Amino acid sequence: MNAEYYKLLNEFVAFRTVANSDESKQEFKKCVSWIEQLLKSKWFTVNLITQYGNPIVVADAFVDSELETWVIYWNYDVVPADKKDWRKEDPFSLYLWKEKIIWRWICNGKWELLMYILWIEELIKSNKLKFNVRFIIEWDRYNWSFWLKQLLEKSELKADFFVSSIWVSLPNYSVVNTWFRWWFTSKLVLKSANTEFDTARFSSIIPNVLNESISLFSKLYDINWNITIPYFYYDVEKISANEKTMNWRIKYDMDSLQEKSWLKKIRNNDSDIFSTSWFVPMVEITWISSGNTAEERWVIPNVAVVTLDFKLVSNQKVDSVQSLFQQWIKSNLPDYIDCQLSFSWGAEPVRYSTDNYFADRAKDILLKSHGNRVVNFSSWFTFPVAKSVYNNVTKNIVNVPLINDDCNLWILNENIDINLIENWINFVSLYFWK
Repeated sequence: MNAEYYKLLNEFVAFRTVANSDESKQEFKKCVSWIEQLLKSKWFTVNLITQYGNPIVVADAFVDSELETWVIYWNYDVVPADKKDWRKEDPFSLYLWKEKIIWRWICNGKWELLMYILWIEELIKSNKLKFNVRFIIEWDRYNWSFWLKQLLEKSELKADFFVSSIWVSLPNYSVVNTWFRWWFTSKLVLKSANTEFDTARFSSIIPNVLNESISLFSKLYDINWNITIPYFYYDVEKISANEKTMNWRIKYDMDSLQEKSWLKKIRNNDSDIFSTSWFVPMVEITWISSGNTAEERWVIPNVAVVTLDFKLVSNQKVDSVQSLFQQWIKSNLPDYIDCQLSFSWGAEPVRYSTDNYFADRAKDILLKSHGNRVVNFSSWFTFPVAKSVYNNVTKNIVNVPLINDDCNLWILNENIDINLIENWINFVSLYFWK
């Protein structure tokens, strides 16, 4: 374990830069000052862009104007952490255990950003950095990167290449993400009356809004679990035979998953699970709330709340799918049920080409630094500015997840394998050294 890295990571994690928190304003200021001083000490020229809320940090190490410019993206905001969810010590801290650095979600992004900074500095000092490097470090990724999107649309932060390290990997494989799908969430509040009704007096007379919501969403899928919303699959990109073959060759132990989770049945248990989970859009009902918490109260519910996740793929438009869903609700909901429909989150899915020098270079070096077979991976999620980067910065984008398979991403005891850090240091050093 590199002593400087662990010391700085402890300092970095200690800043409570919780997204969308008024209590964190001073923490953001202190954290930005810390990042600025660190980057300046590591040979970077730093520009703090302050007209977008908390500062967006743009730091440059320019070797030669004739060389290509590579942008590295990350964030310094985190999600809330509470001592009761963690352990007796401060949750904004690290500890070492069995060759792992462990934290509670609040380190997500910070450890990778720091790794890039330190080892690009090593390339600068040894005169081995053969590309211009620019860091773009934002502060509201967990609030959907609204301000960074504005900046990218209005500024001239162009580059030849964009690199990030977001999302998940696969066991026993090295991964290059090539397609980011995304979801938006939908919330429906269904209402049949202003009050509940006694089942003894009004059973079979008064509409039961819970029954109506179940009836409504039973129509959402056909017998093959296809979505029945008209035109939902319009213009969805077809999966090529070559992609299906590559996905089929990626082995994933679904039997083990079923056994560990006590899952009764896997809906699609063929050998090509990735073509289904990556390239087929879907809608999942994630919450239905109605009725009473007290089982003894025999009443007919008058309000039901239903939430759904829409997972979209390349060529689908969030606005279009939302409009289609609204029309589907109107066509299938009885006129005696009122509905309030709202949407949250939402980003366009995007697909990156791997038919270029940058992606080939990543795959070659991953093979050398990690020794695992390298596969194209279509992420189940995205980072909010993915499409903005594609439209405004560069179309040469490579995302290489820097995590171990058992990292517990975004839950308690999130971690990184120390030995894997050494592999990634090797990867970063080779990748930015021509």
